[in-house]
Amino acid sequence: MKNLEQLINYPYKIYRAFTIPYDGKTVYQLREEHEGKEWIRVLESLREFLQLSQESYALSYRDDEEKINAIADLITLFFKAPLLADPLQGLIPSPLKLYFLIRFPIEYNTEKLTSSFDIQDPLNITNLRKLVEFLEKFEDTKYAEPIKMLYSTEVRDRIIRAWLLYPADTRPGYNASSLVSHLLITSSLAWINTYLKTYTLHDRKQPSIIRLAAMIHDMAKPIRPAEHVKIIEDLAKELLSGLLDENIINEVIKLAKQHHEIDVLRTADIFSASTDRVRRLVNYILGHYFERSELKSIANEITGDEGSVFELAYGSGKASWEFWSRVDNKYGELIREMSEIFVRWIIQNPNKLHDAVGREEKYYENTVYLLIDLGGIQDFIKSTNRLRTVAAASQLIDFIIYLIIPYYIQLYLYERDKTWLPLENFYIIGGGNIVLVIPSNLKQRVEEI
Repeated sequence: MKNLEQLINYPYKIYRAFTIPYDGKTVYQLREEHEGKEWIRVLESLREFLQLSQESYALSYRDDEEKINAIADLITLFFKAPLLADPLQGLIPSPLKLYFLIRFPIEYNTEKLTSSFDIQDPLNITNLRKLVEFLEKFEDTKYAEPIKMLYSTEVRDRIIRAWLLYPADTRPGYNASSLVSHLLITSSLAWINTYLKTYTLHDRKQPSIIRLAAMIHDMAKPIRPAEHVKIIEDLAKELLSGLLDENIINEVIKLAKQHHEIDVLRTADIFSASTDRVRRLVNYILGHYFERSELKSIANEITGDEGSVFELAYGSGKASWEFWSRVDNKYGELIREMSEIFVRWIIQNPNKLHDAVGREEKYYENTVYLLIDLGGIQDFIKSTNRLRTVAAASQLIDFIIYLIIPYYIQLYLYERDKTWLPLENFYIIGGGNIVLVIPSNLKQRVEEI
């Protein structure tokens, strides 16, 4: 992906703001020569991971829908890998590794795994022990290469930095959100949107294509923020060529480039960013800056109207990029200052957020938010004071939460309705809880589970 380095261009100083300080900082500046190139290294690692997975898990033999969903699940797994690391490296396997084995069956493990692990009886301890024993043998084969890559220190640290350092939006206030988080949430909501429009037609391919398009729609922002849509085609081809049919890649690119015009993508994008609520919060905290004569003067230079500075600054299109570029050129550290003011206010005034944005709640239409709470965990873990038993009990809980429940839900829905629930629709997994979002018409199915 070296060709992408020639496209790096930041129109003004880009900052990532943190409501929880990172490395002691509330604001971090991204530099073209460092973070711009580092993001390309992230994409190179992702590409290598997808290629290794294709070779190891025979993705090319699947039909289009299965192949697209497999690629999208792998992208989600790539970005979530640091959250699912081995609890004790080399001693206790992470649930992520076990998920790989049952999610992506291959010639090597299909027969052996089927005889070792029955997903219909996932909590059988003997059953689970056989799976762990199988994994130990599996790790010595070439098919384990994609998983090993995710757990290399270099790739793991690179993914962590990708989560932390790249903002979903470059403007003060809006830059307190994570790009990776935005991509995954937008994908989950766009899939729901499309599924609800197409499930009666038994069209399973279109939701998977929309899902992948949403996943990459802003992926070029860390390279060329102001013109990321223009280079998404270059990025998508570098990332997906040889993994999917050319016609599918072209359709994904077309949708990603038009994400502001296509309803299911635009709606998911806006809701994922919570643009209206963040906009109110930014105006509440930073609105006084836009009453300054110097910022009004810049607005007047661009639009001939100095009365709507905030709308210009946080609107869409070239005018907004031009506004912040001129602010940066004329007033140096003002964008950093505004970013710091924003996050420091949030850190110091958590109880005033409702006053700033209002108390009404907005819900994504025809979407169900589910909380699965595994009860009695502490009683279960502390039912004995034997340290080895306590550790094993804790590990069993992790297997249930990270592996058994998510995959069982995916498998159940696929077997009953031929619907593959995207992995990114599982928003939170951990601490005995799972939070996921599903289309409203699948609520009964999940309750059956």
